Amino acid sequence: MDIEEDEEAPILLGRPFLTTGKALIDMETGEIKFRVDGKEVTFNLNNM
Repeated sequence: MDIEEDEEAPILLGRPFLTTGKALIDMETGEIKFRVDGKEVTFNLNNM
């Protein structure tokens, strides 16, 4: 995603959003991956 980061905005991840966005949550590595329209973005929650 090519958007400006806003560290003050809370992350709200409800079940409908996670299902629609094809989210993969890896608790061991602390990563959340979102796949939309063939594109993938990974967030590392350990770096927040």
